[in-house]
Amino acid sequence: MLNRIRNYRFKIYPKNSLIPAEVWKYDTESILEGLHNSIAHQKYESGARIIVTEDKDKLTFQNDGYFFEGNYSQYITGEKTPRHYRNPALVKAMVNIKMIDTQGYGIHKMFVSQKERYLPMPDYDKSTATEVVLTLPGTVIDENYSLLLLENRNMSLTDAVLLDSVQKGKRISPEAIAMLRKRKLIEGRLPHIFIAKDIAQVTDQKIEYSKHKGLDDKKCEALLLDSLKDHGSLTKPEIVRLLWDVLPDQLDDKQKNNKLDYLLKRLRKAEKIWTERNEVTSVWHLTGK
Repeated sequence: MLNRIRNYRFKIYPKNSLIPAEVWKYDTESILEGLHNSIAHQKYESGARIIVTEDKDKLTFQNDGYFFEGNYSQYITGEKTPRHYRNPALVKAMVNIKMIDTQGYGIHKMFVSQKERYLPMPDYDKSTATEVVLTLPGTVIDENYSLLLLENRNMSLTDAVLLDSVQKGKRISPEAIAMLRKRKLIEGRLPHIFIAKDIAQVTDQKIEYSKHKGLDDKKCEALLLDSLKDHGSLTKPEIVRLLWDVLPDQLDDKQKNNKLDYLLKRLRKAEKIWTERNEVTSVWHLTGK
């Protein structure tokens, strides 16, 4: 199987450096861990095959069954030791010839290997109640995430896994969000969280960060008032065009519309602007105050 997989080295270039990091697309030990875990924990009474699929950017391992004890996230840190196995005689035989580790470190080793090679983490997201599906990424998904790992090699595995979830757009627990926020690794509010400013500067993600954050309310207000001063009046569609692209891109269209309506309502209540309606839309003016 190893001979059939197209494995090769590729380069990741750190910012402000001419010396690249050169890594293997797949770690041989991780490939074997994925295969051996499938063999050891397959539900053989179903009569199904173990399937390994190679795509251009990932390997997928599929076997019948489910996690026999706990779930994969409990094994990431290498602290959990399974007490029971679906196929105890087979597992014992595989341990005796050193194919697998009985301590449950296989999944942990795969995650550590991905972190050390600055690649996205493995996942079991496509698993079902009757099938275990391991996806092993073999390429960079988000360059900035890989550069972050490259330039912060002492980052804990837990932080790397959580930030991997953030880059993939997965939901993480409020406790995890609070921890990452405390360490100033992320910003934003649920469900829109993103890499924090300090990390963005390290990974050359400054523009993406600014687009995520957008202009604050005071700057939007000043931009609108200056535009009204320049032009005398603006229609609602013109105000939308003026401010739409400077609002945080983490907001959806409905949220952006609500934010604009609130801004106009607040300025009108403060008697800084007033509105009149024509046959088509509302037209906004400065009050002169």
